[in-house]
Amino acid sequence: NLALLEQRRYADAEASLRELVAQYEQAAPGDWRRFFAQSMLGEALVGRKEYAGAEPLLLSGHDGMTRAYDRIPAASRQAVTSAGRWIVQLYEDSGNPQKAAEWRERLQRRRTENR
Repeated sequence: NLALLEQRRYADAEASLRELVAQYEQAAPGDWRRFFAQSMLGEALVGRKEYAGAEPLLLSGHDGMTRAYDRIPAASRQAVTSAGRWIVQLYEDSGNPQKAAEWRERLQRRRTENR
């Protein structure tokens, strides 16, 4: 799924990510990977310029991963940073530079706190 996003194959990514999110919602609704899948789905929607649908997925995904941070394996914790960057991208692409700046600042603060 990440590969499809990196290749900018957003429609293909969206279809598989919707299935993945549904599977996690059924089998493991509190798992951090569910929230990461939501964030990836949000990124696919940003790529398709479907900003209204992307925003709640990105915000919920980031929030869920932030709450589950201690349960995320150390090697996968960059997923939280990626989700934050996708939120910045959402606000930049949708013409909301103020919210993009707020999220950039929030991410910088988190990086500073985690050092």
